[in-house]
Amino acid sequence: MKNILLILFFTYSTLNLFAQNRIDSLKIIPTHITEDSNVSVVCYSYSFSYGCNLLSFTFSIDSLNIDVYAKHILGFGAADCNSVDTLQIGKFKKGIYELIYHRQTNIDTVLDTIYFEVFRGIGSPNGVSEDKNNLITIYPNPSKGTFYLNTELNYTKIEIVDVLGNSVFSGTEREKYFDVSYLKSGLYFIRLSSENNSIIKRLLILE
Repeated sequence: MKNILLILFFTYSTLNLFAQNRIDSLKIIPTHITEDSNVSVVCYSYSFSYGCNLLSFTFSIDSLNIDVYAKHILGFGAADCNSVDTLQIGKFKKGIYELIYHRQTNIDTVLDTIYFEVFRGIGSPNGVSEDKNNLITIYPNPSKGTFYLNTELNYTKIEIVDVLGNSVFSGTEREKYFDVSYLKSGLYFIRLSSENNSIIKRLLILE
């Protein structure tokens, strides 16, 4: 009976340990990114275990999509472990990039995603954050080029940009209905900007 209880306790503790590995946030540096900048991704993560130091990392680039694989080894034991890993991934051409961060351990793999924009010339503040909290509502999305936009955000400029970062629409009025049916089908980003930052929402246009 004692052996069964010990096994159950160990199994429960182990499952609880597995559930505690997480990525708290990602950040891209520098904040002003141009084609001459060396870009790094910073990962803030937490593990309910000791020995969570970064062992190695690799990354792959496919057009505007980047996958970063960061390998950690966890020990067995209840000890909080907060990691801050800064990984340099190099220089990039003008465009909006999607970076998927894979935090790998001998227990599991957790993922998080961040977007960043690369500018030509001097660059602009890189506060390009994805609308993960649904602060912007677009419907229908996907659309055939006509859609409605609702948001409570206080923005001063709205743009639609393609995946290369080229602006295909720009305005300052708080419009709610948009007709950009002249655009080719594909993936675009709606960017709402204020003085301090900007937030983007993906928009898929179909034929």
